[in-house]
Amino acid sequence: MTALQIIGYGYAFAVVAYSLLCVSIDPRPDLLAATGFEVVAVSVTLFFALRTRRSESGRLQKTVFNGLLDHFLGGTAGVLRATINVVAGVFLAFVALDLAAAMCTRIGAYEVARPLYMVSPLAQAARNVPGMHPAFSAEILAGAAIEGGYRSKAREIFGMLESIRLEFYGERSESYAAFLADRAELSLKDGDLASAERDYLKGLEISLFVLKDRGSGRILTRYADFLRDRGRFAEADKYYLQALEMRQKQFGAHSDKALETLEAYRQLVVQAGQKAPGLKLGTDIAEIDKRIAFEKALKSKRDAKGDPLVYSVFLLVMIALGFVGGRILFGKKGVATRFLLDRLIVKYRSVPESLSEREMQRLRQLLDLTGRSLDE
Repeated sequence: MTALQIIGYGYAFAVVAYSLLCVSIDPRPDLLAATGFEVVAVSVTLFFALRTRRSESGRLQKTVFNGLLDHFLGGTAGVLRATINVVAGVFLAFVALDLAAAMCTRIGAYEVARPLYMVSPLAQAARNVPGMHPAFSAEILAGAAIEGGYRSKAREIFGMLESIRLEFYGERSESYAAFLADRAELSLKDGDLASAERDYLKGLEISLFVLKDRGSGRILTRYADFLRDRGRFAEADKYYLQALEMRQKQFGAHSDKALETLEAYRQLVVQAGQKAPGLKLGTDIAEIDKRIAFEKALKSKRDAKGDPLVYSVFLLVMIALGFVGGRILFGKKGVATRFLLDRLIVKYRSVPESLSEREMQRLRQLLDLTGRSLDE
C-alpha cells in the first residue's frame, strides 16, 4: 500500500471514527444511516484494496507507479518517495492525536483530552488560520450532545473548550465571543435566561470591541432573537437593524447571512403584531415575505445543502472513481502501463546496455504481468 493510499484510508477511517463518536451521543436515524453506510463503504473498499494489493493487478500498479516516478523524476524520485512517506506519517500522527483527544472527551476524561488538544499541531495552526478552531472535534461532540438532549454532557465539554479558547486567544478575541454566544444558546435550552443574556451581552461587547463594525452580525442576530422571544420588541428591532446593516456591508445585500437576519426579523414582526408599530425595518409582512422569497430564489441557484447521506454517497462515488481510474491508468492495457512499457521496450531494442539493472528487472516484471513479449 502506497503512502498516498495510507493517507486516503487514514482519512476515511478518521471520518468513520468521528461519526461513530457522534452517533454514540446522538443516535439520530439520519446519522445512524449515514454512519452505517460509511462503515460498509470503507470496509468493502479496504477488503478489495488488500485483496488487490496481493493480486497481479496490484503488483502491476505498484510496478508502473514506481517506474513512472523514476522515468520522469530520475534521481529525485527517491526523495519524493521519502517525502510522501514522511507526510503520510505526520498526517496519520495528527489524526491519531486528535482522535485520541476526541475519544477522551467522549468518555469524560477531560484532564487527558485537554493537553492532547493543546499540543496538537492542528490546534496550533488554528492560531493563524481563519476558520480553524482548536479542539474542533470536541465542538462537534458538544453539538451532538446538545442535539441528543444531553445538555449536562455538553456543559462539561464547554468547560474544557472555554479554557482552551482562553489560553489560545485570550478573553478579548473573536473566538471567545463566538464561544459565549454558543454557551448562551445552551443556557437558553436549560431555561437559564439570566446566564444566557449575560453571555450574549459579554460576547457582544467583546465582538464589537475586536471587530468594530464588521463581523458581529451573527451574535447581534442571536441576541436580537433572544430579546424578541422575551417580548422586548423595541430592543430586538435595534439589534436586528444593526445586524442587517453589518451583514449587508460585510457579505453583500443578497448574502445568506443577510437572509438569515431578515428571516429572524420577520418573526419579530409576526410576534409583535400591533404592539410595536415603530419598528425601523418596517412591519409590512407582505413586503418582507416578497423580499425573502426573492433572496431564497437567488440562494437556491447558488448552492444546496446536503444531508449526511449525500456526503456518504459522495465518499462512495469518489472511491469508485478511484478504482475505475486505477484500471484506466494502471491496468494491463492502461494508459500509464502502455506508456512505460513501450519506452522500456524501445530503449531495450535500441541500446540494451543503456538499461539499468532496475529498469531491466522492471521490464521483465511488466512483460510477465501484462502478457506481452519483446517481439510485439
